[in-house]
Amino acid sequence: MSQFQHLFAPKQIGNVWIKNRILSTGHMTTFVEDNLPTEQFILYHKERAKGGAGLIIIEANAVHASALMTPKTIAATTDKIIPYYQRLAAAVHPFGTRMFAQLFHPGREVSPSSTAIPVAPSAVPSDRFRIMPRELDVKEIREIVQGYGETARRVRQGGLDGVEIVSSHGYLISQFWSPRTNLRNDEYGGPFENRMRFFREIVLSVRSQVGSDFPVGLRLSVDDFVKEGLTFDEVLEILIHIDRQIGGISYFNLIGGGSATYASAVFIVPPAPIPPAHFASHAGIIREAVSVPIFVASRINDPAIAEKVLANGQADMVGMTRAMICDPHMPNKALRGELNRIRLCIACNQACIGHMQNDEPISCIQNPVTGRESSYAEMLRAKLRKRIVIVGGGPRV
Repeated sequence: MSQFQHLFAPKQIGNVWIKNRILSTGHMTTFVEDNLPTEQFILYHKERAKGGAGLIIIEANAVHASALMTPKTIAATTDKIIPYYQRLAAAVHPFGTRMFAQLFHPGREVSPSSTAIPVAPSAVPSDRFRIMPRELDVKEIREIVQGYGETARRVRQGGLDGVEIVSSHGYLISQFWSPRTNLRNDEYGGPFENRMRFFREIVLSVRSQVGSDFPVGLRLSVDDFVKEGLTFDEVLEILIHIDRQIGGISYFNLIGGGSATYASAVFIVPPAPIPPAHFASHAGIIREAVSVPIFVASRINDPAIAEKVLANGQADMVGMTRAMICDPHMPNKALRGELNRIRLCIACNQACIGHMQNDEPISCIQNPVTGRESSYAEMLRAKLRKRIVIVGGGPRV
């Protein structure tokens, strides 16, 4: 414990206490059928709670019919989702883990495999998917705003602990923010205040449904690394404006990159050549400029690296998602000082994001139990004790 005094200190977010600073960020699992979580989805997150994660944020929950980015996106547009939230809460809360849900709309960044028609502030396509989005009219914008609030109400009614509004990676909210993707000349486009209007209305809609003390976070990229997206200086201006002029946000959850190009998308799930804690310095600058807690992710794969980010004052919580895909029990092992037993993520991206992009269940090349929790997470003791010898075990030739 003394080795990680920052990592295992509790933290309050809104009305919720989180037992440590270790976060599993929202990430697509493909454990979704008919746009609803499966039993495997629940068991997957239960294993991370059992392993000691302080906070789990579940993946994109579509707030509107047009927000189904892939065929495996969770639809949270009706009360049908509430029992699934209840089952998730029942799975993780006994371990002292908190769970938030992402409120999501991708805008133009819709996968070609989706049946949803891409919509956006303006008809500006992305280089990656090359699909021309349809410009939203004001009535549709207000429907989507209402969808954010209603989905947040379902999350709270389902017994989860908070919500996270997603604007990262050039998704819909970010598309309204950028003057290069928002070419509108009505009240939602043009000057800075107009481009912030969509988000301001979302915050009001969400807060009207969940109250003032329920945690409501914002996930965003510190830099989209794409010509039509936002730069770090623009992001900093936006966050200062939200913090001082809009309010209603309990924390900022920082990542980097954008979905619009393959070059910028590499930062969404950074591979091995990108240094660990790549965006910690950006987070530190933002943390000094705003009044709310800062979460940061990006290849924080080692408890020692996570501790350093926290000790340096660069963040209040650290996203260690792939570290826990590789070893869901990493937090408890670190707490006990069993560092030599931790399986360290090498950022190969083969079975996590690689599988997901092929519409296959995510897993890990170092941990075959990941993604197969329904079969292997609970290893039962043998009824008959035997002595066995394993001969070989190396690669087959």
